[in-house]
Amino acid sequence: MNSRLHSDQNFDSLIALHWGRFWRYAMRLCRGNVEDAEDLLSETLVDAYQAFDRFQGQTFDRWVFRMIATNHIDMLRRAHARPCILMSTLEGDSGHHWEKVDTAPSVEEQVLGSEISHIVAALPDSFRIPLLLCDFEGFEYEEIATKLAIPVGTVRSRIHRSRQRVRAALLASGRLGGALQPKMAS
Repeated sequence: MNSRLHSDQNFDSLIALHWGRFWRYAMRLCRGNVEDAEDLLSETLVDAYQAFDRFQGQTFDRWVFRMIATNHIDMLRRAHARPCILMSTLEGDSGHHWEKVDTAPSVEEQVLGSEISHIVAALPDSFRIPLLLCDFEGFEYEEIATKLAIPVGTVRSRIHRSRQRVRAALLASGRLGGALQPKMAS
């Protein structure tokens, strides 16, 4: 078996293992827009496939999550310059055909409800992306800072302010109460 075929099989199996998470993350970044999420993942998978022989050290899913975040930022920057081309699937040299996964509610939506997803989706990108990377994908502040090319202090501040905005919106809607409310001294 030649090394490129072995590499293709490894790539395919790693993508298949994490595909659902990649899809949900892309959908959250693209605020539920299926076509944009497809474009984002198509571009990211091409980039990841081309760079796979240089992949080392990191965990594969974090490596791809970083690429997704970077490509999303690039897509936003290019949005006014030219329209995106829709690629609904990606077929690599290995012959494996990737299809989008079921768009059933993600774990966060099941646990927290769709209301919080709408609140997070309404945040400006500068607040939403660090919050998603930290709270939903488990990246460390330093990793987020490196990927977004901003200081760690800015990452901490944006995540803190994002959480405050989400909490304020939940309080305003009456959805945050009970045990999560601060207790007043009697």
